[in-house]
Amino acid sequence: MRCLSLPLSCTVEQLYICLYKRGIPTVILDSGWEPRPDGRYPLSRRCIIASEPFAILKARGANAMLEWADGRCDIGTPFELLRTVMDTFSLPSDDAPTPFPAGAVGYFGYELKSILEPVESNLPADINMPDLWLALFDTAITVDLSEQMVHITSTGLPERGRARERRATERAEQLLDKISAVPQHSSFIPFADTTSESMKVHVSSNFSHTAYLDAVRRVKDYISAGDIYQANLSQRFKMSFRGDPFTLFLHLRQRSPAPFAAFIDGVKFHII
Repeated sequence: MRCLSLPLSCTVEQLYICLYKRGIPTVILDSGWEPRPDGRYPLSRRCIIASEPFAILKARGANAMLEWADGRCDIGTPFELLRTVMDTFSLPSDDAPTPFPAGAVGYFGYELKSILEPVESNLPADINMPDLWLALFDTAITVDLSEQMVHITSTGLPERGRARERRATERAEQLLDKISAVPQHSSFIPFADTTSESMKVHVSSNFSHTAYLDAVRRVKDYISAGDIYQANLSQRFKMSFRGDPFTLFLHLRQRSPAPFAAFIDGVKFHII
């Protein structure tokens, strides 16, 4: 593993802007809170950027594929392929300056439950996203807000032996060059016209007001009858959006900073 460290000479936001490339699978694990007056971060102190994975594990139902950056593709079931990945690419964590030197980042969807327990669902599959999406990164950039340092970690995966050492060095130096080129005074471009009619959005729910109240009454009846003791009654809100997801993430980071936030560019989808 190759590790490089340098002082943080710009804002985290500027680092995001210069390192993120649209259309390339990227994950940002962000800590947007400011420190306390004593300089300490009460909940979180690190921001992590990982991009250009060497493989991506995707699944829809019981069908999964492991797509490699070189074009190869392995087919199997979600947890079989996940076990193979974990057994093949596990890394020791005691020789890295950060808790996450590299690895898998993504999500496990609730729909994976049908693989573990055969429970039928009448819900329509109306969101065109994988049930499982994990990007396997061989590098990571970690910003330590407390120490005001940037740590580059490069593992050289998925290569082996000397080839892994060469790849680790090359990838680390590439990231160092990118970070060194980040201007110290830059800002992101806001939405083109935040006052225009096009920026006004309509938020809708899959429940009407009456239907939601009826559902609450049915849940209370089920509880009174002893059929259930708890129900998680939820509704989905949706809205149209025609802007840039990354710019939206930056605006949310400014307007509503959170100690633990994330941005995922899955190329065909985005998660904020």
